Amino acid sequence: MEAKIIKELDDFQGRACLVKLEEKYFVVSSVDSAFDTGLPETLVFPSDKNGKVASWGEVAGGRNVSREEAIRELEGGKNDRLVNTARSMD
Repeated sequence: MEAKIIKELDDFQGRACLVKLEEKYFVVSSVDSAFDTGLPETLVFPSDKNGKVASWGEVAGGRNVSREEAIRELEGGKNDRLVNTARSMD
């Protein structure tokens, strides 16, 4: 499975993009300094095709994770958070 970056998103703090993986969409959001830790953080959230977040429960990413690493994690599909969220959105 290969994710495709559809577009950059402007409505987020930090840097965000809309990603399509198979028939599902995700927002990949990155900040240089998370408000709670001060560390860089990238989180992936399920969304609709327009980039509206469907659930704020992250499905990939974390602290000290780059955008590219978070997308690779999403592509790998080995994440229980991703499997459970994808099932709940069907």
